[in-house]
Amino acid sequence: MRQVFEHLNAELKTVMQLSGTQTIEDVKHFKLRHNPYNPTFPVDPRDLKLY
Repeated sequence: MRQVFEHLNAELKTVMQLSGTQTIEDVKHFKLRHNPYNPTFPVDPRDLKLY
């Protein structure tokens, strides 16, 4: 379990560095990518690619 936490922490640090954010609050407001599966975003079901 500790290794999983350390891996996720390392990935979070990388994301924060790449996005230029310094705090978790900054990350929450930074648009990292477009999520077409967000239910609040109107999407044509034909555009969804389910793997």
